[in-house]
Amino acid sequence: MQKLVMNGTPMSPKDFKEHVTTLTKDQYPVLSGFDSESSGCGSYGFYIKLSKELGVKIIKAACQTDGGLCLARKEFENLMVCWKRKPSLFPRPYGVVELQWEGKKKYGIVMQHIDGMTASQVSYDKFRKIREKIEKQLDQIGIEHRDLHEGNVMVMEYGFCRRYKVIDCDPQFVKVQEREG
Repeated sequence: MQKLVMNGTPMSPKDFKEHVTTLTKDQYPVLSGFDSESSGCGSYGFYIKLSKELGVKIIKAACQTDGGLCLARKEFENLMVCWKRKPSLFPRPYGVVELQWEGKKKYGIVMQHIDGMTASQVSYDKFRKIREKIEKQLDQIGIEHRDLHEGNVMVMEYGFCRRYKVIDCDPQFVKVQEREG
């Protein structure tokens, strides 16, 4: 059975689900995105850090009749394929979880927490170069990402070295080509 790790403590999926069933802004502040149901029907939601190792991308469900479950599952599947093809470029996905956020039912994608900043915090010229590198890598592994903007890329700095992770695989904008053989 796969174990999830919360602050260094292994947890079974059942224990983890019980832990994240009810989340509050006091426990887990929003790190990026919007935590309100604004107008528009995209899947853009928000991201919260659960621990040093794990985070949850909450799916915006304003226009989803199922509360976002179908969209969360599709995005999780896309993220899993992308991560398997290029684990250095995507956070590791763990699953879809149903939870309560500020009294409302939400669905989220549990994934590896990326300790860094969104690319919106770097200059436009730097992001353009980052984007070009990412697009080249995505093209090499058969992934087309039509929504690669500063909010969908995390930048981690290790001294003079920078690493990038794409944190959004919304099936509306990310197409994964089938591989031959």
